[in-house]
Amino acid sequence: MEWNPTDVEDKLHLQFKSEEMLRLALTDLSYAEQANEPETNNIRLEYLGRSVLELAIADYLYRFCPYLETGKCARLVEKLAGSDRLTSLWFHLDLGNTYPFLAASESRPLLRKQAQNPFEKTLRAVVGAIHRDRGYVQARNWLQKHLIAPLLEKHLKKITERKEPEKQLRWLGDLLLPAILDDHLFEMLPEVDVDLLCALRRALTTNAFQTTWAQHLTDADRERLLNPRGTKPVQMLLAQAFLDYSSENEKLAFRQARDWFVERFLDKEAILREAIVRLQARGVPQKWLVHNVLGYSSKDYHDGRDRLQEILTGKSAKQNAEEKQGEEE
Repeated sequence: MEWNPTDVEDKLHLQFKSEEMLRLALTDLSYAEQANEPETNNIRLEYLGRSVLELAIADYLYRFCPYLETGKCARLVEKLAGSDRLTSLWFHLDLGNTYPFLAASESRPLLRKQAQNPFEKTLRAVVGAIHRDRGYVQARNWLQKHLIAPLLEKHLKKITERKEPEKQLRWLGDLLLPAILDDHLFEMLPEVDVDLLCALRRALTTNAFQTTWAQHLTDADRERLLNPRGTKPVQMLLAQAFLDYSSENEKLAFRQARDWFVERFLDKEAILREAIVRLQARGVPQKWLVHNVLGYSSKDYHDGRDRLQEILTGKSAKQNAEEKQGEEE
């Protein structure tokens, strides 16, 4: 389908560095399947955009509404991120009659009335695309201008004292954590589907994992917390790190907080192993894993195969070969 990226950018009031990123965000699964390119759709970007959207709203509320209780903040996130509001914004931007790219058989007026319609999904995908293309702050500022401020700005109060400092920091961390994890997994596993990304994120946020994270906290970490004995200390520390980075360089803060968290608390090898095991259980062939999960080219396939076994066994290719030889003898 022919399209004019400048027209879309003008309506979004935002210029993309990558036209391909924008096009992907606008490509509904129905259109991708009709074009015989089912993998070229906006589902992954929508997945990422959902958590970025919720974080952006929470970020705004934390900064501009310190007087609100966390329960009220949570309800506002739900309201602002809801289907009706996102769909209305998409059409308010004059994009709904042309975008997203849909299968020819789809009726836009009928789709607009549906829950979980492609317009709200595409708006979330665009948020994910802005985040990946221009950075979190650009995505947050875009949402603030077009979605958040029009509803909340006129109701802001000139109150700077925090009503629930500890609970508010923990609440911000609760929404920052999934955005951090989603962004990391999105970048780490560029070819895997959303079902696997969701499964990995759920696995990483179990109580067992969070207990393990808490065990890695140092005395210096706990000194930074408002209540060192409070619940969810890692989320609170993550939120505090994000705020500290923001005070130094707002544009880099999300990535710095993400990299800090990944380095401190995540085991990249374990995540890769879990992803590979789950894909193998689906019957995904080794060749696909080597190319699409580990990123090896065809000419380096043998190195990739050795790396795959190293991840699965925790042993080097040499150790695996020696063990195999020993078994044969």
